[in-house]
Amino acid sequence: MRSKPWIEGWDVGRHQPHFVRDYRRVVANYLAAHPLDKAMELAVGGGDYEINGRLECDILVDCGLKHGHALVDIGCGSGRLSTELTKRYGDHIKYLGLDVVPALLDYARSKVSSGYTFETTEGLAIPIGDDAADYVAAFSVFTHLKRWETRAYLREAHRALRSGGLLIFTFLELPRHRREFLYTIAVTLLRRRKVQNHFLSRGSIRRWAREMGFEIQTIGHHSIGQSVAVLRKL
Repeated sequence: MRSKPWIEGWDVGRHQPHFVRDYRRVVANYLAAHPLDKAMELAVGGGDYEINGRLECDILVDCGLKHGHALVDIGCGSGRLSTELTKRYGDHIKYLGLDVVPALLDYARSKVSSGYTFETTEGLAIPIGDDAADYVAAFSVFTHLKRWETRAYLREAHRALRSGGLLIFTFLELPRHRREFLYTIAVTLLRRRKVQNHFLSRGSIRRWAREMGFEIQTIGHHSIGQSVAVLRKL
């Protein structure tokens, strides 16, 4: 059977995935309209760059991240998490940050320890071998992916994680995130060119976890502003 193109990097004709096309356009617009630091903050959802980086790092610390662990940061953006990780861990973790926008990676790279690695990706693959990571994190990533895209990333995370490794991700859910839902409807009706918002249910996450070989550790709301799921690879 022919392998899935999104697992190979999504090199399908001349068409870019929506999340590549949309995010590169949005970041280019921010860079054209704002100073660099402000554009980089807006590109990862606005809010306070440092505070949100600390909140993301706190989640990983609470889940047991320690010196010597290997972490993949999907959708690392302009590096608010990697910047905070550098402050706390220096080069004592193995870090790989992935994003679809080279300008964001350049900024993230400028703020961290030299041992941190960043790669541009246009698909839904994690460019490491099997059973290689202790943690895979996806903060505010699945919020902008379609369900089948999220499922593909979950399967990739399961492949990439060691036995007992953790997948940690945030997601939007109803009815908790009504404001984001109404915003999404308004943008769709007005045909504004923005990144897509997508919502997940806890039931879907539980079902996918069972199918893929994950055990649910926790699912709940968090002060980071989205719901957080922690899945352990069996």
